[in-house]
Amino acid sequence: MPIQQYICVHCGKVFSANLRPSRPPRQFCSRKCQYEHYSATHRASLTCNTCGRTFEVTKRRASQNPQYCSSECFGKSLEQKVMLHCIMCGKPFSVTPGQARKRLYCSQACLCEKKKMNRVKRECAFCGQTFEVPPNQARKAGRYCSTYCVSQARKLIRGENHPSWKGGADYNYHPYWEEIANSIRSRDGYCCTRCGMTNYEHQDRFGASLHVHHIIPFRWSHDNSPDNLRTLCLNCHKFVESQFIWLL
Repeated sequence: MPIQQYICVHCGKVFSANLRPSRPPRQFCSRKCQYEHYSATHRASLTCNTCGRTFEVTKRRASQNPQYCSSECFGKSLEQKVMLHCIMCGKPFSVTPGQARKRLYCSQACLCEKKKMNRVKRECAFCGQTFEVPPNQARKAGRYCSTYCVSQARKLIRGENHPSWKGGADYNYHPYWEEIANSIRSRDGYCCTRCGMTNYEHQDRFGASLHVHHIIPFRWSHDNSPDNLRTLCLNCHKFVESQFIWLL
């Protein structure tokens, strides 16, 4: 293997090494130079908040703002306390140095009281009652004070009262539809033509009689003849309808 001469980027020494065409050229004459180079260019010096000793970490770790040089110093910091005053009640309280930057209130009760003071008042669009929401939810909060008012308001805009109403679907197949359905159930022996469930079992399980299904949908055919009707249970009716929609 041919020998190539290189110059160390750390100490400037000229050294010889094997030529490696498939790899990048060598930069350091030894592991010691490589470590010293990366220690000087890729590491940062910080000061421990507990013992005051200077310690080195990588620049990526330094971006996370570490405050302690070891786990021992971190444990000792938990024993130290910093006195603060609650911005709500003014009562003094003690916290660890790491919590001193974030803690503003002495207890959860003071925090809740502060949140109540900044609540935004709204008027319910259904009952007219005034209700309050937190400031961070003021833009997202709805128009109603409770789920009851939401359900009652939705009832007022159902059917013909809805702005998008287009007449709705007509489920009145025939003035004598019940008589026609009973005749189809009797023709099929009061059993589901797909799974064999009886009308008694269907009433006991679902609380209703067997369904009478239009083979070609009524909205297209308007056909109530016996050839276009069959008896199905609730589950089979759902399955047949889903398969028909899938075929479309």
